[in-house]
Amino acid sequence: MIHHVDPRLALLAAEPQSPTALEAVESPGLYAWWTAGAIPWPASFPPVDPDVPAYVGKADTESLASRFMNDHLGRTRGSALRRSLAALLSDELDLRTSLVIGTRKRPSKFGLNAAGEERLTRWMLSHLSVTWVSLVDPGDDEEALIQNLHPPLNDVHAVGSVYRVPMRTLRASFAASR
Repeated sequence: MIHHVDPRLALLAAEPQSPTALEAVESPGLYAWWTAGAIPWPASFPPVDPDVPAYVGKADTESLASRFMNDHLGRTRGSALRRSLAALLSDELDLRTSLVIGTRKRPSKFGLNAAGEERLTRWMLSHLSVTWVSLVDPGDDEEALIQNLHPPLNDVHAVGSVYRVPMRTLRASFAASR
């Protein structure tokens, strides 16, 4: 008898690993970032459950390796996760924003200067872990996970999350501080 494993359950049950473990994963899929209490949440932020991933995402048009290495561990402009972390860690890591002019298809989003990008990446590699599940078509699983779990660093698909408005406000404040 063949048993179907729910990919969302597999993602949450997997053993968290170093983000560099994804360098060789050439398939699309779902992933979750875990903080293990490393993020200094602002006092005004709603309480965060350490048993819930801090961020959930998918790689559907690219491999997990490409999504991680080029965006999440590469450049802040291409990663909502990095923009959220930059806003939270701006003082601790001495991060400064740099507005990147966008296009009609990709609006302007803030980034960091090269030194700030490097400091943020080093912090992520030292303090965060990741779980993932390879899927040919992650479909709507990302949206469903975000709406069910309310990861504090997600804002897209986070309808009803107590973290959505505070996270967006924190990111907007950091972006405006340039």
